[in-house]
Amino acid sequence: MNLKDFLEDCKQENIIDQATMDRMYAHFLVKKEQQPIQAQNLQAVSKQSSGNGLIITVSIIGVFLIGFGVIYLFAHNWDELSRPAKTILSLLPVFLSALANIFTVTKRKDNVIWQESTAISTFLAVGSMLGLILQVYQLPGIENYFYTYWCILCLPVVYLLRSHSAVFCAMALMLMNLFSYPMDQSAIYQVPWFGSLIMFFALVPYLKRLFTLRQPESLFVTHQIVVPFLICLSAIISMRGSDSSIWLILFLLLANFHLFGTSRFLRNANRQPNAMAILSYTGLSLSLTYLLLYNKWGFDKILQAENDDYRLIFIPILFALGLVQLFIYFSKEKITASNLYKLLLLLPVPFIVMDYFGVNSFRYYQVAILIGAAIVVHFAQERKDGWQIYPALGLLAMLIFSFSYINGGIMSFFLLSLIPSMYYLVPAALIDEKSKNTLSADQIVILSFQILFLIIASFGGFWALFDYTPYLSIHATFVPPSMNPFQAALTGIICFGLILNVVKLRKQLFSHVNGLFALFSLAVPALIWIGCISSVGLQHMYSIFLLVLGVILLVYSAIKSNLTVANLSLGLIGLVMACRFFDLKMSLTVKGVLFILIGSSFFVANYLILKNRKHENRN
Repeated sequence: MNLKDFLEDCKQENIIDQATMDRMYAHFLVKKEQQPIQAQNLQAVSKQSSGNGLIITVSIIGVFLIGFGVIYLFAHNWDELSRPAKTILSLLPVFLSALANIFTVTKRKDNVIWQESTAISTFLAVGSMLGLILQVYQLPGIENYFYTYWCILCLPVVYLLRSHSAVFCAMALMLMNLFSYPMDQSAIYQVPWFGSLIMFFALVPYLKRLFTLRQPESLFVTHQIVVPFLICLSAIISMRGSDSSIWLILFLLLANFHLFGTSRFLRNANRQPNAMAILSYTGLSLSLTYLLLYNKWGFDKILQAENDDYRLIFIPILFALGLVQLFIYFSKEKITASNLYKLLLLLPVPFIVMDYFGVNSFRYYQVAILIGAAIVVHFAQERKDGWQIYPALGLLAMLIFSFSYINGGIMSFFLLSLIPSMYYLVPAALIDEKSKNTLSADQIVILSFQILFLIIASFGGFWALFDYTPYLSIHATFVPPSMNPFQAALTGIICFGLILNVVKLRKQLFSHVNGLFALFSLAVPALIWIGCISSVGLQHMYSIFLLVLGVILLVYSAIKSNLTVANLSLGLIGLVMACRFFDLKMSLTVKGVLFILIGSSFFVANYLILKNRKHENRN
C-alpha cells in the first residue's frame, strides 16, 4: 500500500479529513523532491572535503620544502655576512610570517589551506630565528630550553589560526626536547622533561576544546591515541630512575588515561570503549604482567638518595588523581559487572607497599592475579564482552608463561601448551549460532599453534634436550629445573578452572564444528603432560594422533561440505608426512608417490566439496 492509498483509507475511516489528507500528501511530495538534491549536496561536500584534504597536505609539504630551501640558501652564504645582516635575515622570516598570520586572520579566517600553511611557515620561521640568533650572539640559557622557547613562541598560532598541524608540530618539539642534552648541567636544566611539561600544559586548552566538541572526528580519535602515547613515551625516555620507579609512573599514567577514557566526558554515546580506553587497558594488562617475570621488584629502593629524579613527586600526584577519578566515576555510576574491573586498578597497591617494607609479596601477587583475572573472565562471559575477556586471558597466559620463564625444564613445554587451549576454550561464550559450523581467523591461528606443539613433540631430538642424565653423571650436585609445589598448585587450579569452563560452556563448545576442536584443545595439553612425565619416549604417539585427527576432519568436511576444515585436515596430513620424511624407512620412490597422492587429494577434495555444494543449491 502506497502513501496515497493509506491516506485515502484513513479518510474513509474518519481519522483525517480531506484538507488534512491533501496537506500531508503535498508535504510528502515536497520532501520526496528534496531528497535527491540533499543527496547531491552531501556528495559534493564529501568530494570537496576530500579534495581539500589533498590540497592541504600538498600545501604543507610545499611550505616545508620552501622553508628548508630558503634556510639552505642563507646557510650557504652565512659566514660572509656581517652581524647586523645576520640579525636582519634572522628576523625577516618571522616578520613575513607575522604578516601572513595577520592576513590569514583578517582575510582568510575560514580558509583551512591558508591556516595550515601559515602555521607551518610560522613554526619554521621561529625555529630558524632562534637557532640563528643563538649562533650569532651566543646567548646563555637559550640552548637549555631551545625547543621550549620555540614551542611557546608559536603557541598563538595554535589558538589564533586553530591549526591542527601546528599542534602536531608542538608535540614533535616535545619529543625532541626530551632527547636534547642541556649544555648547562645545573639546577632545573638537568631535567629536560620540565620544558616538555610546560609545552603540554600549554596545549591543554586546545585538547579540552577538541575533546568537548569531538570535531573533527578524525582528529578526536587520533589524539586519543597520540596524547597517551606521547606522555607515556616521554616518561620512558626521560626517566633516569630505577626500573621500579619507571614502571610505577607508567602504570599510574595508564590507569589515569583509562579512567579518563571511560568517563562521561570522553566515552562514546553507545558506551562502547573508545581508542583511549582500549589502548590504556591493554597497556595496563601488559604492565601488570611485567611484575610476574621478576621475583624481586625493587620498590624498597625507590626513594634512595642516589636516585635524584624529580619526577618521583608525580607518583603521589598521579595516585591521588586516579583515586579522585575512581570516586567521581562510582559516585555517578552504579557498581555493576561491566565496570567492576576498574577496582582492579588498585590491585598492585598493597603488594607494592609490602615490597617497599621488605616483605616478599611475589606469591601473593600471583594468587591475586589469578583470582582477579578469573573474576573478570567470569563476568565478561556472562555479558559476552570480548574486549574484557582477551586482556584477562592475557594476564592468565603471562602467569603461566612466568612459571616456565623463571624455572624452565620440561614442564615449561606443558605450561606453554596450556595457553592456546585456554584461548580457544574460554572465549567460546562469544560464539553465536551463525558461526557454529565455521572457523574464524583467530581460531585457525590458535589451532595452528596447538598443531605446532604436537609437531615439536613428535621429534625425539626435542625430548633429548631435557635429558639431564649426562649432567648428573658429571655434577652430582646438579638439580634439574622443575616447578616448585606452589607453582604446581597454581597450575593445577588453572587446569581445574579450564575444565569447569568447558562444563559451563559445553553447549557452545560442542555445537561448534560438532565439538571436534574443543576435544582437540583439551587433548593437546593432556598428551604433552603425559609425554613430560613419562620415562619412555612417546614421540610416535603424537604423529599417529595427528594423522588420525586429519582423517577424522577430512571425513567431517566431506559430510558437511566445509572447504576450510577440508583444507586444514589435508594440510595437517601433509605436514605430518613432511616432518616424518626423514624418519620413515621407505625408498625415495615410495615417499615421492605418497606426497603426490597427498597433493592430488587437495584438488580432489575441493572438487568434490564444490560439486556437492552446487548439487545442494540446485535442490
